[in-house]
Order: sequence, then structure tokens, then C-alpha cells
Amino acid sequence: MTKFNRDELIQKLMGTFLDELDEHVVTLNDGLLMLEKSTPKTSEYQQQMRCLFRAAHSLKGAARSVDAQAIESVCHEMEEFLGLLKTTDTKPGTEVFQILFTATESVKQMGAKLRKKQKVDASSVNELLEKLKQATTNLSSSEQNAEEQHRLDSNPEVASVSIESKGVETTELQKETQTDGNQSNTETEFPSANRRELTLPGLKQTEGKQVGFKEPSGTRCSNSAVDSIHAPADVYEQAAELNEPVTTGSNEAQSLRVSSERLDHLLALSSELLTSYRRTETWQLSVEELSERLRDRLADWQPIEKQLRMFIEEGLDSTKRGTSFLHASEQKSQLKRISSNMGQRLLAAPTANTKSLKDMVRDVDRFLSVMKAEIRAIGETARLVDEEIRGLRMRPFSDACLGLKLAVRELSISTGKQVELDILGGDTELDRSVLENLRDPLLHIIRNAVQHGIELPQQRKALGKSPDAVIQVSASLRGQHVQIEVRDDGQGINEEAVKAKAKKNGLAEPQTQEEIAALLFMPWFSTSAAVDHVSGRGVGLDVVASQVAALQGDVALSYEPGKGTCFTLTVPLTLTKIRVLLVRVGEQTFALPSASVQRLLRIQASDMRSVEGGQVIPFDGSLISVCSLSDALKLSGTSNGNHSCEKRTPAVVLVHGGARRAFLVDELIGEQEVVVTNLGTRLQRMRNVSGATLLASGEIALILNTIELMRRNQSTRAAHRPIQDHSTEPKQKRLIICDDSPTTRILEMSILQSAGYEVTAVADGQDAWELLQVQGADLIVSDVEMPIMDGFSLARTIRASEKWKDLPLILVTGLAKESDRENGLKAGANAYVVKSEFDQSELIEAIEQFV
Repeated sequence: MTKFNRDELIQKLMGTFLDELDEHVVTLNDGLLMLEKSTPKTSEYQQQMRCLFRAAHSLKGAARSVDAQAIESVCHEMEEFLGLLKTTDTKPGTEVFQILFTATESVKQMGAKLRKKQKVDASSVNELLEKLKQATTNLSSSEQNAEEQHRLDSNPEVASVSIESKGVETTELQKETQTDGNQSNTETEFPSANRRELTLPGLKQTEGKQVGFKEPSGTRCSNSAVDSIHAPADVYEQAAELNEPVTTGSNEAQSLRVSSERLDHLLALSSELLTSYRRTETWQLSVEELSERLRDRLADWQPIEKQLRMFIEEGLDSTKRGTSFLHASEQKSQLKRISSNMGQRLLAAPTANTKSLKDMVRDVDRFLSVMKAEIRAIGETARLVDEEIRGLRMRPFSDACLGLKLAVRELSISTGKQVELDILGGDTELDRSVLENLRDPLLHIIRNAVQHGIELPQQRKALGKSPDAVIQVSASLRGQHVQIEVRDDGQGINEEAVKAKAKKNGLAEPQTQEEIAALLFMPWFSTSAAVDHVSGRGVGLDVVASQVAALQGDVALSYEPGKGTCFTLTVPLTLTKIRVLLVRVGEQTFALPSASVQRLLRIQASDMRSVEGGQVIPFDGSLISVCSLSDALKLSGTSNGNHSCEKRTPAVVLVHGGARRAFLVDELIGEQEVVVTNLGTRLQRMRNVSGATLLASGEIALILNTIELMRRNQSTRAAHRPIQDHSTEPKQKRLIICDDSPTTRILEMSILQSAGYEVTAVADGQDAWELLQVQGADLIVSDVEMPIMDGFSLARTIRASEKWKDLPLILVTGLAKESDRENGLKAGANAYVVKSEFDQSELIEAIEQFV
């Protein structure tokens, strides 16, 4: 007999529990948001109360099954509060709702830890549990006081007594009233009309019998159990709700939980099946070619056969004529018979050969016919399987919006603004991987809208607007793409603030909306005057652009001053299958997403002109940059970089937003639909590459990230180039590097000196401050943790100085926590770079923004 192992069982149940937890967290958050806006005593309010109570109760039971005690405790206290709230007409205040939201978020975070197989400390929720218990106690007290007051007011004898005229002490009267009330309550608290008739199996068997209950020794009833005795109607109501039967008809669809990993594995197998099918198509072509060759051979043989038969027949005739002049003898007669037999065989050989060739052609045609039918059937089945599996990955757009309403609520409270969030097109379906990567960009845009775009209620009233602002998130299909709009009715973009920030950073003043949008999407660019937990870091919209680009998508910004802003995100329906243009560079094949290809050209080197240090060509009445794809990808050993004046070289014009750029290639292969394969964790940060695909030939082609390719290879930036005084030679910028690690100092010095900066390195913040007083600097790059003066202290010291308060400071550190980042930015750093995510080009770009 197998020994029961509870730990193993819990491990098996954990995955199912965590999936259930995620569902209940969504139910709790959505229910609390709706409850906060509902009116007590309405059917909607009561329905939400029941849903919330059931979610907390179910999650508590599930947590108990897997020994998740901290989650169980939080859900139990939420259930206690919601159970009591359900029996009242009281609506909780904002502070109580915040406690409930915090409890739900705590459950979510604990679930995330369990998913990562991390230990959850039960003591970490003690403070939260006390707040929930206090909220329950306060609600209970307020309800008891309200009931007592209602009973006193409804008693005509008590109401007619004048306390002051009788000279009776208030406390004494209250005691008498409470005593009477308790006696009265014994008789009238549960009138028979409100009682529920319960029928239990075997109840009649107990009639006339006494049933005794003995409390186990050493055991005391809990307070909650005792309290439940005083409210039997509520207990019956809760029991009826929790034990409500769930009916399942025979025609109802049954569901089965499947992990995303298994679904991805199925998709990978389906992709391999499609690739194999495409290979069989090439084999079919080979068999068709063989059939044609046999037909050609048969056609060539048939005239030869005819001539050969004629030649043999003439030979036989001449043999017969020759033998008539010979003397008859037995030997000659035998020779004649042999010659005749050989002639007959020779005469039959061409005919047999022709018949054999015809039979081969017929057999090959039959085989080819069956093969075509089977390949068609296999292909159709493979496509159906692939579509079904991909359909399982499709999720409604509303999934990407989970948590947005809660975020808007929290932002509204923290900023003092009144904001409503509307979601349209929530049933539009996208691939799960696209949805998961849309959540952060949408959250960044909404935060930006609340912080920068939406006005305060009194300001909106003064402008003739409703005090309640509206942010609308909508999704709609556009062919094989989904267009997502995030629109607000705020003040739009502050153009003057953007222009002032551009001038301060040494950038040319933007003149159009497109140029303003391009600036706002640049790294480290922020118009916020102060850094807080919402904005001011200069990374929000840059993150949006980067994450949408990783989805092979595009983001655009439009606005109307005083009326609002609209962000438009265009992303593919799925990242697992796309149409691409295959090109060859040297010996390698690359795939360019067709959605990014505007036109194919053939150009000569003589068509190119040199402008601002880069090559351009005329295109549709304007000049666009041109670059060889081998140079852009930094490929070695390719000949694509040099082109003769006579040779016309293939080129692909890519478009992103309003920007266009031409890339030279060696060969244009063609367009086809391909299955995208992820690069894996080790290669996922490979520059300019978003995935790979296996071609029918067996060759692996890298799929290029065209948006990143264009952003990293811009040669002309007329709108963003630094303002320079050409009358004098530009002065070399002076930087101070501050890090207590000699290795890091040498590395950063090497990088920045190669970029053309004058660099001085020191080992401590105190040394950097003293050096700054002596020789000055245009920017400081500093570590955080140093022995004498750390980076935070250095930042505060510089910001407190009248002379150096505007000096740019970038912190480069290994402290990756969000709290560390916030502390650094609050201390006065202009940018915060984590060493684990260190990229030398990003550091140089960040420095260029400030100097």
C-alpha cells in the first residue's frame, strides 16, 4: 500500500491553487471597485457583496488545502468583514476600501512568491490582519449602536420620557433601557415569520428524544462561533449561498486547466508539423519533376523505337534474302533459325522498353496523385491543429486591462483628481504573449495621463469641463493588427514645457507635433519638475516605445491643446506567425516583417548623396537615409558595404511612424508566412533581433526587429541634433567618474574616453565633491555605495550647492530595488542606471541628453 505523502500532494495542488488564486484576486479587485461606486440596498450592491464573500470564502478554503496559512488568515478576516457587511446597509468609507484593496494585493503578492517557490512569512501580514479585525470590530460596533438607537427611537414609552424634566441621570436611564431592551430582544429578535424551515434527513427520528452535546475537554468555543449563535438567520443565509447547488447540463461546455508551458509546447510541435508539411511540398515538387523527366524520356524514346524497329525489320529481310543463295544444309538451317529468333527478340525489345516506360509514367502519376491528396489532407489537418492551438492562446483585450481601474483609483486619490476609466472593445482577441506585454505600456500611458494631462477638479470647472475626467481605452481590429487608443480629455501636451526642456538639454527646438512626440519618447526626457512615485524619472514613455517595438508594433502620439491627448498603439494579433520578406546578406538569410516594409528599390552608388555625415537617396520628393544592412547589423565578411557605381543594388525601405530608411541587401528572396520561434533567455537581448524561423529548406533565418534597427541606425537627426556654435571649435566635455571599484572606474573611463569625453576618476563621493570645486565638470557619473560619502549624499550635497545645483548627475549602481531607485532620484540624480542592466550605448545616450 502506497504511503500517503501530504507534502507531495500539496506540491501537485499548488499549480491549480495559484491559478485559482489569480482568478479570485481579479474577482475581488473588480468587485471592490464596483462596490465602491454602488449604492447600498440596490440589487447590484447585493450581487457584488455575494460575489466578494464567495471569492474570499473559496480562496480561504483553497489556501487551507495547500497550507498557505498567511493567505488563509487574510482571506478569513476579509470573509469575516464581508460577511458582516452583507447583513447591513452600511457602505464602507474610503479608508476601509483601501484596507480591502491592500489585503487583495497582499494575497496577490504572496501568490507570486509561492509561484517562484519562495517562502511566505506568515508574520508579514500581522499588521494587515489587525487592520482588518479593527475594521470588522468598528463595523460591528456601529451596527449595534445603530440598532440600539433605532430600538430606543421606536419605543413610545422611552420616547415620551423627558430626561431633564424628571431629573433622572442619563446613565441610569440608559441602564434601565438596555435592561428592558435585552428582555424585549429575547422575545422579538427572530420573529417566526423570518425563520427558515430546514428539513434534514432523519430529523423525524429524533422526535421525542433528548440530544446531548458534550464539549471536548480542554476546548473552548471561539468568539466567532459564539457570535454566530446570536445570528442564526445570518448563518442560514450564508450556508444557503455557499452550498448553492451547481448544475451542469449535458450540453454545457466542460473546461480543463492547461498550463501555458504545455500550451507553448503544443504550439512548438504544431509549428514543427507545419514545417514538415512544407518539406513534403518540396518532395512533391521533386516527384512531379521526376514524372516530367520520365514523360520527356518516353517522348524522346518513341521516335527512336520506331526507327529501331524499321532497322531491325530491314535487317531480318536482308538475312532472309541472303540465305536463299546458300546451299541447304543442317548447319545453315540452324543458323537461320537462330538469326530469326534473335531478330524477333530485337524487334520486341523496343516495344517492351516503350511499354515499361509507359507503365513507369502511369505508376508515378498514380503515386503522385495519391501523394498530392495525402499532402493536401496532412496540410489541412496541420493548419487546423495550428489554428486551434493558436486560438487557445488568444485572450480578450480586457485581460490586458486588468488592474488598470485599480491603478486609476489609486492615482486619483494620490493626486486629488477625479478620473473615470472606460474600456471599449474588451472582447477583441489577441495572442496571450502580446497581451502580457501590453500591460506595462498601458499602465505607463495611463499614469502619464493622470499625472500630466488631467487637471484638478477646480481647474476643470474653471475651464468649463466636468470635474470628472475620462480616460478611454479602446481596441479595434485593423487587418492582422490591433489598434489600441488611450485617449483622455485633459489639457494635452504642454508644448512650452517640452521646448524649454529640449533647450535645457541642448536639443533643437521642436516645431511640429511629430518632433514633440519624438522628444517625449526619447530616453531620460521628462517635463516633470519633481520626481515622485508616479513620474519625473524620464523613463515612462521611453519604456512604452521600447516595449511596443519589442512587439513589432508602433506607437504614435497626437494631442489638441486644452482638449486632450491620444496615444495610438498598433500591435500584431500574434507574434507566433507573421508575414516576412526574406533577404540575403552574404551567406545569411534574414526576415523583415512585411508590415514594416514600404517599398523595394534597386539603387546605384551614384544615386546616393552625403548629408550630415550619412548617405541619403531621393525618395518620394524627399531625402531618406540609406545604409547597408550588413553595416547596420555589424556583420563581418560580407560584401554588402561596398557597391560599384554601375551595379544596381537591391534595397528595402522600412517605415516606422513617420520615419523611413533604406537598407541595402545582396538579394531579395521573396515574401512568405513564417512561424516565429523565441530565441530563449540567453539570446533574448540580442540587438536588432526579435526571433527566428525555420525555413522549409532547413535553414534558420533571424527575424529582425525593424523598429530597433531604425532607431539604432539613424544618421540624420535634424530635429534632435545638438545646438552648436560653429564659429568656434566645440569644447570637449569634462566628466567626473566616482566609484570605489578600480575595475569599474577603468571600464567606465575607457568607454567614455572612447566617446570623446575628458574623464577624471576618483574613488569616493567626498573626492568627487572636492575635485568639482577645483576644476568643475559638465556631468558626474557616480556609484552609490562608497565608504566616506555615498552617491545619495553626493547628490544631496550638489543639489544644496548654489553653484552646482543644476549639474547633471547619473547614478550607476548595483542596487536594483525600486525603493533604491526612488531614493536616488529623490536625492537629486537625473538618471539611475542598474549595473546588472548596464549597456554602454545607453549610458552614452543618457550622458548626451544632459551635456
